[in-house]
Amino acid sequence: MSAVMEILLADQRRMEALRDVTPSSPPSRADRLIAEGERRRLAYRSLSPNADAGMVYGAQIGYLHAQVRILCAEAEALSITRDADLQYITVNCAALSDVVVGFDYDAGSAPRITSARYFEQTGDPGDPGADEELTLSEAWVNGVELLAVLSESVIEQLEAAALAKIHAQQSKARETDGEYL
Repeated sequence: MSAVMEILLADQRRMEALRDVTPSSPPSRADRLIAEGERRRLAYRSLSPNADAGMVYGAQIGYLHAQVRILCAEAEALSITRDADLQYITVNCAALSDVVVGFDYDAGSAPRITSARYFEQTGDPGDPGADEELTLSEAWVNGVELLAVLSESVIEQLEAAALAKIHAQQSKARETDGEYL
């Protein structure tokens, strides 16, 4: 009976070990190109056993050179057109990093100078940024415009990050020039 229990326990351990195997990620385009180059080299070697090493590796290198040409043509065909009427900055948020956002920005009116008595009577501190407006029009990630597919929370994060960067630029400009952007 103990031999049966040992077999069952070994089977159970084998099944648990298989469950712990992490699935492999699909190979990248570069991995597929390199593997195809290796396959072509080995195929040439098996078809021509008397060929010298230069000819065998030439089959692999010729394939890889052709793929480099194809990749260069794809990169040259990629043209990102940006709107000349928009301002662009690179921002980071919790969901995305290195996002180039295109936006329209209106700083609003200049801050009002209010007195302590006016504040006491109205409760209005004269907030300078009360009527500023930022409208995101584009969000580029790795050369792809994604604003239409982003969730509202991510768009709000991008707007907040863009406003923070604009405010930082404005305060830096005020320190150097003494005026608003």
